[in-house]
Amino acid sequence: MTTRMKRVVAALLAATLPLSSVSADVGSSMDSFLNDVGGAANVNGPTAFQGQSAGYYSLGNVWTRFPQKTTNIANLQLPRARAGCGGIDIFAGSFSFINASEIVAMLKAVANNAVGFAFSLAIDTVCPECSKIMQEFSQKAQLMNNLNINSCEMAQGLVGGIWPKGDLADKAIC
Repeated sequence: MTTRMKRVVAALLAATLPLSSVSADVGSSMDSFLNDVGGAANVNGPTAFQGQSAGYYSLGNVWTRFPQKTTNIANLQLPRARAGCGGIDIFAGSFSFINASEIVAMLKAVANNAVGFAFSLAIDTVCPECSKIMQEFSQKAQLMNNLNINSCEMAQGLVGGIWPKGDLADKAIC
């Protein structure tokens, strides 16, 4: 078979192969995993938009939530009696305990809640410097977010600076 003939055969084979797109749907796989363990997640990519009063930029976010569960293994209510002008109340007491399925649900919740804590510990262990920098950035972002401007307080400061001093005025001015 000549080289030209090989090329023609290869081209015919390639043209007759069914064309299909292959995609890995990681998002639905993560959703089904989190649904199976009782959690929820959301992923957003970076965005930028211009509002009426400012420009907004987000580098994206990922959040996961696992429900927290509080369970009493056993509950005991002691007997009691109350009496008064309105009547008599007598409660004979009660005792309850959880069943096996509730214990399994509680153990699953403990495992689910350990994921977030383990992630934090992993960052602290693998890269303590990264953890420290993240905490410092968080504190600086909090300080920056506290630099808000309140128009009412600003107006009170401006007017209060030129207003004549007096007992009634001092109570109304910051």
